[in-house]
Amino acid sequence: RDLTSNNSAKNRAEALNTTPSTRLHTLRVSGNITLNTGLIDLYSGAGATDNQVSLELISSTNGSFTNASGNTPDLFRIVMNKGNSIATTFTLTDNVTLNGPFDAATKPLTMQNGLLIMDDAALNFTLTSGGSDFYIPGTSGLEVRQGTAATSTTSTNANIVLDGLIRVSGGTLSVNGGTTTDTNYIEYTNSGNATIEITSGTLTVAGQVRRQLTSDTGVLRFTQSGGIFTVGNESATTTSRGVFEVLNSGSQFNHSGGTFTVVQGINSTTIPSIWLEPTTSTVTAASTINIGSAATPSGVNALNIGLRASATLNNLVVNGVNSPVVRLYSLPLTLNGSLTVNTSNTFDANGLNLTIRGNMTVDGSYIPNGNTTFFTNTAAAVISGATPLFNFFNFSKSGAGTLTVSKNITINKDLTVTAGTVAHTGFDITLIGNAALSSNFTSTSGNGLIFAGSTQQQLTRNIAGTTTLGIVTINNTNGVVIPDGNGFNFTINNGLRMQRGVWDIGSSLLTLNSSALITAVNPFSVTNMIQTNSSFTDFVVRIIFPTNFNAAIFVFPVGQLAYTPVTF
Repeated sequence: RDLTSNNSAKNRAEALNTTPSTRLHTLRVSGNITLNTGLIDLYSGAGATDNQVSLELISSTNGSFTNASGNTPDLFRIVMNKGNSIATTFTLTDNVTLNGPFDAATKPLTMQNGLLIMDDAALNFTLTSGGSDFYIPGTSGLEVRQGTAATSTTSTNANIVLDGLIRVSGGTLSVNGGTTTDTNYIEYTNSGNATIEITSGTLTVAGQVRRQLTSDTGVLRFTQSGGIFTVGNESATTTSRGVFEVLNSGSQFNHSGGTFTVVQGINSTTIPSIWLEPTTSTVTAASTINIGSAATPSGVNALNIGLRASATLNNLVVNGVNSPVVRLYSLPLTLNGSLTVNTSNTFDANGLNLTIRGNMTVDGSYIPNGNTTFFTNTAAAVISGATPLFNFFNFSKSGAGTLTVSKNITINKDLTVTAGTVAHTGFDITLIGNAALSSNFTSTSGNGLIFAGSTQQQLTRNIAGTTTLGIVTINNTNGVVIPDGNGFNFTINNGLRMQRGVWDIGSSLLTLNSSALITAVNPFSVTNMIQTNSSFTDFVVRIIFPTNFNAAIFVFPVGQLAYTPVTF
């Protein structure tokens, strides 16, 4: 039934405390509570023997509280016990105060069944201040649509144990006592019911969102489409669990918008700080994962933030004070969007492959540690940043889009281009290993693609055909070779710079277009020339002169066992 107060300001529902005797009464309401006049006062005070009334919300029908009286109800405790799932709701559309002891085992807000919705900006509930954790059972949920729900202490028993639903849809849920030593966490169970949904508003966790310490099989379904989610905001001290982890059978990680920030790590060499191995995952183009913030502390928890993700992410930003280091653990990482590493921050691939479909911006440091960095962009993408020069190990480009290199880079092993275009006008790409270039590689100024290995380097394609290059510099005393007899042909559009070393083109066709002059960075010689097979069946070198070409002498720096240039 409904509880309604009309017509008289003298209407009262209150705890009778004329003879305090430690009585705890229960008022059960199965429908709506409407306070048009009068008041509701179910709290008698904090005296040890005061009588109190617990308001229990029951039945399998939805209910709500509305208040037009101007008097805020003073409550001792709310017991949410409607239906047997979150399908049954009770909505607080006006303010009430809760006054029971927040540090007792039984909390002023006690969840049993159903979904309690906070939907008034003045609502301000303390969930726990110690004594025991705030528990959300598997058949219940708390939605903060407006107002604030919070833990209010750094006590070790002031956390949230989640077996049901947390939904933040406009209000604020703060599991954060407010100081840098806070470790308040959300611990989820292994039932498969634990769910966190954020559509708007703010969820801040001082410590970790993690599995129970007594079981490795915790399951969380996490979804964010808007709002602000921050975890590890103050301290993360449990090194056997991640700061944020979603894994195990039945788990979900869905991210399509909002701000998602992991402030710090746990400095474990085996347990990742961010562990994303869900059963299912949906991450859209609007998703950005931020690691580090203005609150990132100094010390080891900033210098070792492990990331392990089987889920394909979108944008990843490393941006914190105190020089955080993000390090891949165990699994390669795939980003459908961009990687951004801000000033004084580091991304360490740790020898694990990294795939990027968008931009790569490095103002701090990128450490490949022997991996392959794959660029798979189908639209235009850029490698850029304030770092004057950064290194890759293996570098691979696929996808139909153009990848523009706007920084000097060094590739310490092999370069592979299978599709699209690599453009790097004005910036050098220094290659130490081999190149397999099956798609275009353009540059119109600078030193272009520099072959600068300490052993002989190979230039190939994945199949017979012709690849167009921009500017090429040969700077390897052990030479560069195009393997003979495979039909690997190359056209240079903008210049060939012979610095040192022999370019052995075998029987392949090397074409220099009208803008591609051959420059002797050092004098041409038997150790600084183009070598062919000297066979009538070879394609050798073809040069297309510009119209009205009037150079007094043009030198083809060719030879085989000796330097035998062709001049005219």
